[in-house]
Amino acid sequence: VIENESGPGGGHAYPNHADTLVKVHLPGATQLSVTFDEQCETEERYDELRFFDHDPGDSKEERSENAFFTWSGRRTPDMMSKVSNPFWVGFQSDGSGVR
Repeated sequence: VIENESGPGGGHAYPNHADTLVKVHLPGATQLSVTFDEQCETEERYDELRFFDHDPGDSKEERSENAFFTWSGRRTPDMMSKVSNPFWVGFQSDGSGVR
């Protein structure tokens, strides 16, 4: 979702204080699958990627309560299948550094 080619870690760095929400919709698809690259990494418990099956709202509290999947850290998550179409992906980072 967020990429910075000049950053450390093979170009997969992200900014401090990131707050991004993206709607993913593929017309005609009845279900979608999401696969993570093994290089994915965030600062565990502080920088989180969240998935939603509906618009989660604007506040951090709404986003944390409405997520059907939340990920952070180094462990590559399993593939998610049967994800609704559309779905939303949100990413939030704190200000303590980047990976």
